[in-house]
Amino acid sequence: MKYQNKEWLKEQIEVNGHTFQEIADMFGKSKQNIIYFAKKYGIHSTNPCHTRKGRFLGENSPLWRGGTHRYVYNWSNVAEEFKRISNYTCCKCGKRIENSINLHVHHIDGSFTNNHPSNILVVCRSCHQMIHSGRI
Repeated sequence: MKYQNKEWLKEQIEVNGHTFQEIADMFGKSKQNIIYFAKKYGIHSTNPCHTRKGRFLGENSPLWRGGTHRYVYNWSNVAEEFKRISNYTCCKCGKRIENSINLHVHHIDGSFTNNHPSNILVVCRSCHQMIHSGRI
Protein backbone atom coordinates (compact mmCIF):
# COMPACT_ATOMS: atom_id res chain seq x y z
CA MET A 1 0.00 0.00 0.00
CA LYS A 2 1.18 3.51 -0.82
CA TYR A 3 0.62 4.81 2.71
CA GLN A 4 3.26 2.31 3.88
CA ASN A 5 5.84 3.88 1.54
CA LYS A 6 7.97 6.40 3.44
CA GLU A 7 8.59 8.80 0.54
CA TRP A 8 4.96 8.80 -0.63
CA LEU A 9 3.62 9.33 2.89
CA LYS A 10 6.14 12.10 3.59
CA GLU A 11 5.10 13.94 0.40
CA GLN A 12 1.40 13.63 1.20
CA ILE A 13 1.81 14.96 4.74
CA GLU A 14 4.66 17.46 4.56
CA VAL A 15 4.37 18.75 0.98
CA ASN A 16 0.68 18.37 0.10
CA GLY A 17 -0.51 19.07 3.64
CA HIS A 18 -2.96 16.17 3.79
CA THR A 19 -4.28 15.26 7.21
CA PHE A 20 -3.92 11.76 8.62
CA GLN A 21 -7.68 11.36 8.29
CA GLU A 22 -7.65 12.33 4.59
CA ILE A 23 -4.97 9.75 3.84
CA ALA A 24 -6.81 7.13 5.88
CA ASP A 25 -9.99 7.84 3.91
CA MET A 26 -8.12 7.36 0.60
CA PHE A 27 -7.39 3.76 1.56
CA GLY A 28 -10.32 2.91 3.82
CA LYS A 29 -7.98 2.65 6.81
CA SER A 30 -8.12 4.12 10.29
CA LYS A 31 -6.41 7.39 11.10
CA GLN A 32 -4.39 5.56 13.77
CA ASN A 33 -3.02 3.26 11.07
CA ILE A 34 -1.63 6.24 9.14
CA ILE A 35 -0.26 7.83 12.31
CA TYR A 36 1.55 4.56 13.08
CA PHE A 37 3.47 4.69 9.79
CA ALA A 38 4.14 8.41 10.06
CA LYS A 39 5.68 7.92 13.51
CA LYS A 40 7.58 4.84 12.32
CA TYR A 41 9.20 6.90 9.53
CA GLY A 42 9.72 10.04 11.65
CA ILE A 43 7.33 12.08 9.53
CA HIS A 44 5.95 15.14 11.28
CA SER A 45 2.78 16.84 10.21
CA THR A 46 2.83 20.59 9.62
CA ASN A 47 -0.95 20.71 9.91
CA PRO A 48 -1.89 22.64 13.09
CA CYS A 49 -4.74 20.18 13.69
CA HIS A 50 -2.14 17.52 14.48
CA THR A 51 -0.32 19.41 17.21
CA ARG A 52 -1.57 19.68 20.77
CA LYS A 53 -1.08 23.44 20.81
CA GLY A 54 -2.78 24.15 17.49
CA ARG A 55 -5.38 21.45 17.62
CA PHE A 56 -8.31 23.69 18.54
CA LEU A 57 -7.02 27.10 17.49
CA GLY A 58 -8.81 29.36 15.02
CA GLU A 59 -10.87 27.59 12.39
CA ASN A 60 -10.01 24.21 13.97
CA SER A 61 -11.91 25.12 17.11
CA PRO A 62 -15.47 23.87 17.54
CA LEU A 63 -16.18 27.34 19.00
CA TRP A 64 -15.03 29.14 15.82
CA ARG A 65 -17.45 31.90 14.82
CA GLY A 66 -15.80 33.30 11.72
CA GLY A 67 -13.04 35.29 13.36
CA THR A 68 -14.99 37.10 16.03
CA HIS A 69 -14.04 36.71 19.66
CA ARG A 70 -17.02 36.05 21.90
CA TYR A 71 -15.56 37.57 25.08
CA VAL A 72 -13.99 40.93 25.89
CA TYR A 73 -10.21 40.96 25.55
CA ASN A 74 -9.57 40.92 29.31
CA TRP A 75 -12.27 38.38 30.14
CA SER A 76 -10.13 36.25 32.47
CA ASN A 77 -9.44 39.31 34.66
CA VAL A 78 -13.11 40.35 34.59
CA ALA A 79 -14.27 36.84 35.50
CA GLU A 80 -11.74 36.54 38.32
CA GLU A 81 -12.92 39.86 39.77
CA PHE A 82 -16.55 38.67 39.80
CA LYS A 83 -15.44 35.47 41.54
CA ARG A 84 -13.48 37.46 44.14
CA ILE A 85 -16.45 39.78 44.80
CA SER A 86 -18.68 36.73 45.32
CA ASN A 87 -16.18 35.40 47.87
CA TYR A 88 -15.74 32.35 45.59
CA THR A 89 -19.26 31.21 46.47
CA CYS A 90 -21.94 29.87 44.12
CA CYS A 91 -24.94 32.21 44.11
CA LYS A 92 -27.34 29.30 43.46
CA CYS A 93 -26.38 26.56 45.94
CA GLY A 94 -24.21 28.61 48.31
CA LYS A 95 -21.24 26.26 48.07
CA ARG A 96 -17.83 27.91 48.54
CA ILE A 97 -15.42 26.79 45.82
CA GLU A 98 -11.74 26.59 46.78
CA ASN A 99 -10.41 26.17 43.25
CA SER A 100 -11.36 29.20 41.13
CA ILE A 101 -11.33 27.13 37.92
CA ASN A 102 -14.38 25.20 39.20
CA LEU A 103 -16.33 28.41 39.65
CA HIS A 104 -17.99 29.78 36.51
CA VAL A 105 -19.23 33.22 35.52
CA HIS A 106 -22.55 32.97 33.67
CA HIS A 107 -24.01 35.70 31.43
CA ILE A 108 -27.77 35.77 32.07
CA ASP A 109 -28.68 37.28 28.69
CA GLY A 110 -26.19 35.08 26.81
CA SER A 111 -24.18 38.08 25.58
CA PHE A 112 -20.54 37.43 26.37
CA THR A 113 -19.72 41.12 26.05
CA ASN A 114 -22.38 42.33 28.50
CA ASN A 115 -20.43 42.27 31.74
CA HIS A 116 -22.75 44.49 33.74
CA PRO A 117 -23.07 43.05 37.28
CA SER A 118 -26.84 42.67 36.79
CA ASN A 119 -26.12 40.26 33.91
CA ILE A 120 -23.64 38.07 35.80
CA LEU A 121 -24.11 35.01 37.99
CA VAL A 122 -21.16 33.39 39.74
CA VAL A 123 -21.99 29.70 39.94
CA CYS A 124 -20.32 26.36 40.57
CA ARG A 125 -19.82 23.99 37.66
CA SER A 126 -22.79 21.83 38.66
CA CYS A 127 -25.22 24.76 38.90
CA HIS A 128 -23.90 26.19 35.62
CA GLN A 129 -24.71 22.91 33.87
CA MET A 130 -28.20 22.95 35.39
CA ILE A 131 -28.76 26.53 34.20
CA HIS A 132 -27.86 25.59 30.62
CA SER A 133 -29.98 22.45 30.73
CA GLY A 134 -32.99 24.44 32.01
CA ARG A 135 -33.19 22.61 35.34
CA ILE A 136 -32.72 25.85 37.34
